[in-house]
Amino acid sequence: MIGRILLIAVFLSGSFLALAQNDPYDRTLAGYSSYLSTDYGITIEFSDAFTDLNQYFVIMPIKEYDAGFVGPQSGFIYGPMFQSEDKECVIMYPALMMYVSKEDIELGRKMAKLNRQWKGDTSPMPSPHPSPNDPLPRNHVISEIKAALGMHDGDSARFDFNEHVTIIAGKQPRDMFNADSVYIYDLKIERPYHGKYTHRTGVVISKKDRATMVLKLFFTPKGKKNEEEYVRALSKRIWYEEGFSHEE
Repeated sequence: MIGRILLIAVFLSGSFLALAQNDPYDRTLAGYSSYLSTDYGITIEFSDAFTDLNQYFVIMPIKEYDAGFVGPQSGFIYGPMFQSEDKECVIMYPALMMYVSKEDIELGRKMAKLNRQWKGDTSPMPSPHPSPNDPLPRNHVISEIKAALGMHDGDSARFDFNEHVTIIAGKQPRDMFNADSVYIYDLKIERPYHGKYTHRTGVVISKKDRATMVLKLFFTPKGKKNEEEYVRALSKRIWYEEGFSHEE
């Protein structure tokens, strides 16, 4: 739980932190699958058309910042990772899920209160968001895009979310993942990943009151032309189980 609240807190504040906590599951596909199903009610199935790269808990910042840069820094921790049979695509699954529980909220409130007391801040505590998980997917997407573009905090007025993000809602995400929404967006990449993957796409899958999945897909120029095919390959292989509750 501590690792999760730290992960959520640093990403929402625009910071990036490497968590050196004990692994929450065995570094195997079976361990990862069990973790998703037991802790988050998400069933996962991996395609035989992709090769397991046997990588877990890999820190992937969105951008390498120059000294003195002040702006939204973002990233995530990934693994397992897979390479497509044609080697034109790499898919990275999130090593940790994005979810804030009631316990996390209470711990965060206590930490914020102590921080305010240390600073001598006597103003009233701001009211918590009534549904703290609702804004997480959108906020994370914004953080990643702005980081990739090198936008400073003061540049928010000229940031157009709809210009950068395709949101799929309604029947299609329900059919694909039993989810409410899917966010798909390009992320500028400074140097080719492993020397050949020149394009990067973020895919964020969300469902109300459930954990959010943050995936990354890297493509060669040829693979980028078949991006929709690779995204469709995830369909029904990630599935939000009905009747699951994080608070039980």
